[in-house]
Amino acid sequence: MKKNIFFLSAFLAVFSCTFRFAEEDLRLPGNLSGSYMAFGEDYEIETFLAESGEEVFRINQGEGIFGIGLKHGDRLFLSVKGDSSFASGIYIIREKSIDGIWTSGDSAIYTERLSKSGFPGNPILIPDKMEDVANSLYRLTFLAKGDTIESILLVEPTGDITFDALIEAPEGIMTGVGIAGDKFFCVSFFDVSMDSWGVLYFENFEDGSLEGEMSFYGDWKPIEVLGERIED
Repeated sequence: MKKNIFFLSAFLAVFSCTFRFAEEDLRLPGNLSGSYMAFGEDYEIETFLAESGEEVFRINQGEGIFGIGLKHGDRLFLSVKGDSSFASGIYIIREKSIDGIWTSGDSAIYTERLSKSGFPGNPILIPDKMEDVANSLYRLTFLAKGDTIESILLVEPTGDITFDALIEAPEGIMTGVGIAGDKFFCVSFFDVSMDSWGVLYFENFEDGSLEGEMSFYGDWKPIEVLGERIED
């Protein structure tokens, strides 16, 4: 009997360690949701992530700040809304933290780390800078519910890797603020009333083609996006 208890205890100890490791590794399925502390260059703020759709996340940060995120591999693309402004960000999901860069509509770029267990000692890992964003036109195709919707995206640089965006939509023009890194673009887009808004990301390939997704805050459904750059 004592021998059986010993082996059972040993098994539970191994299982417990394995389970705790799985909980700690943010890259593993199901571990990204939860409570975080966000560390910026001059701020710390409580942040909560909840999976609200297939690789779509709802964000609450402090009081009165809301957001939506799309996960793609080890990247998390965010659109966050404050009282009267929007921010877009590209983040890298690491074992112990989520590290990234964000902008709120001008050339300024900020770094941020999200962590569930204090500030890990390793340096913040940010997306590699890509080639300078150029003034460009893109033809987009949104694949939603079996339908295809054609649109035009205009990118106007505000800095080396930051930009403003205009997206032609059936209801009118959507405005956006964006940031680029690791050959990805991330756009926080919104309508005139700022009531309809969301996140759009795409990978910008060397041949000028685009592949990515978009989602609206409150809808939580990813929509596939394809596109191509329109030659000047």
